[in-house]
Amino acid sequence: MRDSIVFATYAETGEELAHAVLLIESLRTFGGEWNGAPVRVYIPARLAEKYPETVQRINSLNGSCHGAPIPSRYAGRMYYAGKVYAASLAEVEVEACCDVLVWMDADTVFLDAPHCLMLNEATVFGYRPVMHNRSGVEYDADPNPFWARIYDLLGITGDMMFPMVTPADEVTIQPYFNAGLLAVRPGAGILRRWVLCFEALCRDEMLVDMCMENVEHRIFLHQTALVGAVLPVLNRETMIELPDSVNYPLFFDRMYRAKGPFEDVNGKVTIRYDVYFRHPAPDWAECLRGDSSRVNWLKSRFAAIPSNGG
Repeated sequence: MRDSIVFATYAETGEELAHAVLLIESLRTFGGEWNGAPVRVYIPARLAEKYPETVQRINSLNGSCHGAPIPSRYAGRMYYAGKVYAASLAEVEVEACCDVLVWMDADTVFLDAPHCLMLNEATVFGYRPVMHNRSGVEYDADPNPFWARIYDLLGITGDMMFPMVTPADEVTIQPYFNAGLLAVRPGAGILRRWVLCFEALCRDEMLVDMCMENVEHRIFLHQTALVGAVLPVLNRETMIELPDSVNYPLFFDRMYRAKGPFEDVNGKVTIRYDVYFRHPAPDWAECLRGDSSRVNWLKSRFAAIPSNGG
């Protein structure tokens, strides 16, 4: 049987695995006609061995866990390498059985039915811009040496550029996709190209030196590689910027730079919370604006979720 949509994520720590449980629970609760859609959780083998009860909980929610090996040459050296390889593997494994794959970070919660993630027939890639311009290039600016090297290595040229606006600080930037939420048609091979681009960047000694000297370059290298997986091969007409009702960065302003508060969950389809609930403000639930049933659901779940885990 072919699914119209499959959701998938990657968990590398016990904390992220607990987040994946919450992701699935939220889809089962608020997903509407997609509340029974498959959710695949990719994890290193050690995680299944260390947290068997959490894996069992995922299975009980009709989710599934899948092994995601990370090449040893990147493990522990480049941040988020595991996510890139897991995304590629997910794309391969679901290509024959679904129309749309939604790849998302584990710190995602559904609050409504994800109609907007179902790509139309002409679209192969749905994206959100990065949250803020922490490491991107402003639209009318020349790339810094880091990005100039990436553009050169991945064959990204000026005619491929188009503007997008970051939701948190409202800066107009050159294309830079948020790797925490992607909707793709698996047959287009976007996530498999992501791995190839990531590896090409990791093989370049000049770029690696830049990453070793600047931790932000190292943190975001995986996300920069995604630009190379998309721009040189897709026409602009086959991409769509997803609405701001998805990937909404809850309390982002309390963690990072933002122009205003992110406390309104009215009309939101998916939210992201990053590490906020490791040390939340005591009155965080009272600060939220939105449907009381959803706010209460969030309050009940985040009161129980564990913090750091390896």
